Amino acid sequence: MTEEPTKDLSEPIWFEFSGHKDTQADIEDNVNAISGKRFLEALKTALLSDGWSESTERYDSEVFPEDWGWCVFLRHEEALMMIGSHVLENSDTDTDSYQAYLNLDWIEAGVSITHFHKRSLGDRFRGRNKADPTVHEKAYRSVMSVLKSLSYVRCVSAKHPDDR
Repeated sequence: MTEEPTKDLSEPIWFEFSGHKDTQADIEDNVNAISGKRFLEALKTALLSDGWSESTERYDSEVFPEDWGWCVFLRHEEALMMIGSHVLENSDTDTDSYQAYLNLDWIEAGVSITHFHKRSLGDRFRGRNKADPTVHEKAYRSVMSVLKSLSYVRCVSAKHPDDR
């Protein structure tokens, strides 16, 4: 059996955050020099305090870099979820750009939630054992609620900042 992401049922959650800025070394760990690692670590801690749990399978529950941002695998009500964070601000490791990043009071970012559901190859071909779409929706609503409760997060919305 393989774990595959189910179709995204919701858009990313967009917001602004303050604090939790990455070190230059954190940013250099990301292939595209994208910041957001420390924010996602703080969000992970908040989600764990809200009843989420760490993944106990082959997926690591530590925050790791992706080419589009930062990612972590957690469980919500036993369902495996990939939480991805992508920061919209420029956080290049160039000294001038990094200093400009440090001077930002609020940083625009987005969080995506993807449900990973176990299905055999035969189930996928036959359209059986599909993921329950309410599982993803509950996780999405949980992340949105946690984001709204954090003192260092504001402007939480399902709409992209350019569309508000």
